[in-house]
Amino acid sequence: MSTFFRQTAQAMTAKHIGRFPLSELDQVIDWQPIEQYLIRQKTRYLRDRRGRPAHPLSSMFKAVLPGQWHSLSDPELEHSLITRIGFNLFCRFDGPGIPGCSTLCRYRKFRYARAAYFGLLKVGAQSHLKAMCLNLLKAANRLSAPAAA
Repeated sequence: MSTFFRQTAQAMTAKHIGRFPLSELDQVIDWQPIEQYLIRQKTRYLRDRRGRPAHPLSSMFKAVLPGQWHSLSDPELEHSLITRIGFNLFCRFDGPGIPGCSTLCRYRKFRYARAAYFGLLKVGAQSHLKAMCLNLLKAANRLSAPAAA
């Protein structure tokens, strides 16, 4: 995504942040520990120096998450990354290089991606997600409660 388009899309989504839960989640989660873990695991992902440059590891990791959460197949995830602004802003792919479904599949199958997903994300984001769910439940209860006469 070009810088100009990214800035325009971020300005548009900032006005309607409630409609973009991935943007909210991106602001809530501290991604530094996950990115540090992924950088340490980089040697496993980059086997040799041939071919095109690899996609950023943090972007690939973030791309796997909405696929898991929304039960998307790899082709559906690729399509969502292309067509949905929220997915693209969350993953932060630079330039027009959105990974194809085979690239997403290969990345998802790496052992450390699953270990990072089940380990770091569960531990690091669990409290944030619980707090968000509790806030949503409280808001839903307030909305569904009968008005006091």
